[in-house]
Amino acid sequence: MNLDELGKRVRAIEDLEEVKKLHRDYISCLDNLEFKKALDFFTEDAEVEVRFSGVMKGKVNFSRIYLETLAQRKERHDGHLVGQPVITIDGDTARGHWIVYIFFSEPTIDWVQGRNDCEYVRENGTWKFSLLHWNNTFCTPFEDGWLNMPLMGWMPMPDADALPTAFHPYPSGYHVPYHYKHPVTGK
Repeated sequence: MNLDELGKRVRAIEDLEEVKKLHRDYISCLDNLEFKKALDFFTEDAEVEVRFSGVMKGKVNFSRIYLETLAQRKERHDGHLVGQPVITIDGDTARGHWIVYIFFSEPTIDWVQGRNDCEYVRENGTWKFSLLHWNNTFCTPFEDGWLNMPLMGWMPMPDADALPTAFHPYPSGYHVPYHYKHPVTGK
């Protein structure tokens, strides 16, 4: 490996860590009810899909989700557990997905599980979301569990620009496609 190849590998690792940090910091804003600050993590023309609300294009449109709907919560009563990132970097763009568990405690104790499918872009040297789709798997009261009550109603959202891209709640057997080929089979 020559010095140029080594430099590219180091840059790719640094980019990967920056994208992970972006996502962690974004989730931290949600957990701490800093919804206006969370919007800073998006490009102006980003696309967001939250729950089953449909697709909203442009920060002006989807900011209503954060500043009106989510901001109605005055106290911190939920938390996100985010892990298993799979991220592919391609120069100044990246794609990835994360498994997310959300725990709500008001008005009832609820469990939510799903996946954030994301696209990222480096804008003026800083990584940002250009797309964030939340694909819900289950949402259920803690007492009932996801086997007995796999899906509750959804959060009302402002008018969407497009229909939801994936609404296949547990136990449908549907899996949102991955953004990459299988690392062993290549399929």
